[in-house]
Order: sequence, then structure tokens, then C-alpha cells
Amino acid sequence: MRFVHVTVPAGKRREVERVLVDHDVDYSVTDEVGTAAARPDGREYEAVMTFPLPVEAVEPVLASFREIGLDEESHVVVQNVQTVVSDRFGELQREYDEHTPDERIAHEEIRIVAKDLMPDRYTYVLLVVVSAIVATAGMLLDSASIVVGSMVIAPLVGPALAASVGTVLADEALFRKGATYQVAGFALAVVSATLFAVVVRHLFLVPPNLNVTAIEQISGRLSPDLLALVVALGSGAAGARSLTGDISTPLVGVMVAAALVPPVGAVGIGIAWGHPTIVFRAGLLVLVNAFSINLTALAMLWVSGYRGHGGRERRRSIADVQNRTVILVVSILVLASILGAFTYSAYQAGSSTETIRATVEGVVNDERYANLTLTEVTVEYGDEPFSRHPERVVTTVTTPGGRTYPGLDDAIERRLRQESGIEAQTAVRFIPVETTGATVTPAGTATEAPTETASPTATASAPPPTAAATAPPSTTTQAPTATAQPPTATRAENTTSALRRFQPEPGSHRR
Repeated sequence: MRFVHVTVPAGKRREVERVLVDHDVDYSVTDEVGTAAARPDGREYEAVMTFPLPVEAVEPVLASFREIGLDEESHVVVQNVQTVVSDRFGELQREYDEHTPDERIAHEEIRIVAKDLMPDRYTYVLLVVVSAIVATAGMLLDSASIVVGSMVIAPLVGPALAASVGTVLADEALFRKGATYQVAGFALAVVSATLFAVVVRHLFLVPPNLNVTAIEQISGRLSPDLLALVVALGSGAAGARSLTGDISTPLVGVMVAAALVPPVGAVGIGIAWGHPTIVFRAGLLVLVNAFSINLTALAMLWVSGYRGHGGRERRRSIADVQNRTVILVVSILVLASILGAFTYSAYQAGSSTETIRATVEGVVNDERYANLTLTEVTVEYGDEPFSRHPERVVTTVTTPGGRTYPGLDDAIERRLRQESGIEAQTAVRFIPVETTGATVTPAGTATEAPTETASPTATASAPPPTAAATAPPSTTTQAPTATAQPPTATRAENTTSALRRFQPEPGSHRR
């Protein structure tokens, strides 16, 4: 709800009253005391009219005021109010609810709201720097909560919406300010993130051998695909709707920042660690998100009916919207083609991983390796940006008693080449387990399911070594899927035999 104050110039009172009556508005009038000669500015006003309006009614009433020339000769003040107790106002509210289900604020209001969303220069710079540093720290710490905190304080939604509002209302000054704030903000954020990451790395605030690509908060920004475009488009639409629908814009600003702040931090980390792949992929994500947010916000405002006032401003706003829409669409299409290549590459990698996993399972399930239990298959891919091929396959299996199978890696590599045409290096990690608690019958069959004790240290087997090093067993136990054959000699028997070999013969003595 809104409460409107209108100063009525001399000779305009009847026209203003006619407009309010035509819109079924209940109003009150306060007559002006004195003459124009008594005022310092020499202006003459007859009265001040005040009246409540539904949000949807503000724009039609102000448009009618502009038609009678009131906007150039008077002051119109629109206030936001919480409650209006009036039967007539309730009827007016219900009438507008029935005929205009889309609640949107007036042109004058949206212009002011967009300006208010942009903080002053000092505050904007401070919040951009702090949010970039916090996001970078959160990514290096692999802390999602810290990264979310950086999104909350990022002041990025205001400039994006201000640029879109300035375009549809033909307000060139507002558009230039919003666009300048965006470009300067992104550049400042990247510089801040880079400097902070450089300091962290050279002051050894993180381990010197830290692999930043293995950090989950960073690796999640290294595989941009077309779904990232959907997130950015949704952020822009939500931001524009929050502006036109009188909804809390700061809440939507968190979603906008979620599409922009973490990738900016990843760019800074990539520069500091000298990883051009991180810089390219995270930078691509920043650009496509920024363009998509601006495009969607612009489209939402235009579809909502916001235009410039008057014939000249309206023609100018139409031309501006068309030109800037073409620029944004072309930019997004170019970037989307790259995202599409990344998406196809991710699909290829996923398909290859499933094929490799199925092939490895087929080899391990062979009768020759009946005692082995497959626990994990890891596929390592190259750094090709658009066509990723598997370079190394690491298979992890558990083996009773620490026995190794030197030919298993060759068998896997050969099967991958023959059945799937995949050329990749293969390696097998054997995790020794010991079977305990099995009672062996004379027939040599275990009557009780043995318990396998896994060694905490995995033993890697790669040709040509044939022996495996067994670490002391841990307390973690695993039940094997198949009944293990009892060992030919227990550890106690081996120890007894060894003592017997070193025991002196009767009648002899040791020196």
C-alpha cells in the first residue's frame, strides 16, 4: 500500500480531483494559505491532496497526472505504508486485485528503488573486497559455510538491476552507473582474491604441496556446463521480480552473488597458483553468469511493461533495449557454445568411467581372482578442456593373506583395449587382509565364516614387482563375500617351527 501527497498548482485543482474521482480514489484536501508573492520561489499552489492507493494503482494514477501536465508543475510524494483502515480503500484494493493480478510498482518507484540498491562508492569497494577475500579463504579451507557468508555481503545485485532499469526507462545516467559498478566490481574482486591467495601461498598459511584442484569448493567451479546458464538466468529473473513486485531484494541478492562470487574467488586462486585451466574455466563461469543475469533482468522488466515516458523517451528505451539485448544474446550464445562443449566432455567422461568400471569388474570376477574383492575403481583424466580421455585407471582390491596377482593390471589393460578401445595405464592396489576365526574340517572346508582384518596400508602392485609389503593389521574388520580357504600354516605354527630349528640338541651347549 502507498500513501500519496500531491501539491496542486494554481488552476489544476479541478483536473486533479477529476482524475482521482475517475480512479475511485478517496482523498482529502488541505488548502494552501497565502499567495505566490509571499513564497520565496514565487510558485503558487492551491492545495495539498493526500490519498491511499494500492500498489497496482500508483502507476495508472501517476500516468493520468502526467497527462494533465501535473508532473512538471508539482511535487508527488509516494510513501510506503503498512495498514489503511477504510472500507472504501478495501473495495478499491479488491477491485485492483481482480483486474490486475500482477502487483508491480510504478515507474518512478522502481527508478528510486534501483538507485537505493546501489551503495555509495566507499561502501561498494569495501564490500566487494571483503566478500572476495572471504570467498577465497572459504574455498581454500573447503568450507561451504564461509563461502555462503561471502555471498551474503556481496553488493552485486544492485548494479545489475540498476543497469537494466536504466535501459528500459531510457535513463542513461542510471545505466552507465550500474554498468560501471559491475565492471569495476568484478575487476576489483579478482584483484583482491588474487592478492589474498598470493599472500596465503607465500606465507605458508596452507600446505606448500596443496593441490588446489582437489579442493571440492574449487573443483566444483572447474566443470562449467549448461546448467550454470540455467542458474544465472534464474538469478536474473528472481532479481528483477523482487524489484517490480516489492519483494525483499537483498534475499534474492544472495542468489545472484552465489552465481558470481565463488567463481571470482576461484579465478584469483588460479592466478596465484599458476593454473591457467582454473582461470579459464572459472572466468568463463563469471562471464556467462554476469551476462545472463543482466539479460534476464532486462527481459523481465520489459515484459512487465516498463518503458520510458513520452514518445521520445519511449522510442529511445525501445532502441536501447533492442541494441543491448542483441549484444547480450550474442555474448551468451558464444559462451554457451563453450559450455556445451564442456557438457559434452563431462558426458564423455561419465560414459567412459562407467565402461571402465564394468570392464574392471568383469576381470576381477574371473575365477583366477576368486579371492579378490573389488573395492574401488579410480579413473584419472587428462587436462584437455573439451575432449577428456582416460589416462590412468587405478583398481583397489582386498586380498586375503596379502597375496598379490602381478598379472592383474596387464589383464585389465588388455581387456580395456580389446573390448572398449581405451588406451590407458593401469595399476592395481592390493589391500592385505587376514582371515581369523575359521575352523577347518578334515575336508578342508571352513565351517565358520572367517573374519577379514584389513591392513590400514594399501600395497600397490605394478609390473615387474611380485611381492607385496604387508603392514600391521588394524582393528577394522570386514566380512568377505566368498568363503576364504584356510591358510596352509597358521602364524603360531610357523613360530613354533622356527623355535624348534634354533633349539640346541640334547647334550650340546651354545657358546
